[in-house]
Amino acid sequence: MKTVRQERLKSIVRILERSKEPISGAQLAEELSVSRQVIVQDIAYLRSLGYNIVATPRGYVLAGGKSGVSRLVAVKHAPEEIKEELLCVVMAKTEPLLTLSGGVHLHTIEAPDEETMERIMRELKKKGFLIEEG
Repeated sequence: MKTVRQERLKSIVRILERSKEPISGAQLAEELSVSRQVIVQDIAYLRSLGYNIVATPRGYVLAGGKSGVSRLVAVKHAPEEIKEELLCVVMAKTEPLLTLSGGVHLHTIEAPDEETMERIMRELKKKGFLIEEG
């Protein structure tokens, strides 16, 4: 017999799989009639099972499901080698990287000052690339 938690975990995965947009913890909590803290604990448990659930400013995204292998790596290259690095990864796969995460990914952006950072953020927003907290 399945427990209430097991059913809720399956529901969380199903909701995230079907969603084209990030789903907030509050939305999941309301839909599943539990507290947001319960959702946070369930997400942590699902991650421990291998589900690639990414927290974005707008909510949770299931990036690539449970299949495959992932590895966080540190790389170093010159600016002119960015394209070569990207091609190393993309050419080793059968499909573009963004198909694994629905296009959602993270960047650490560094800038010499706040003005430059704001200019970068405005440009990302203008182009529709920035996922903002809603």
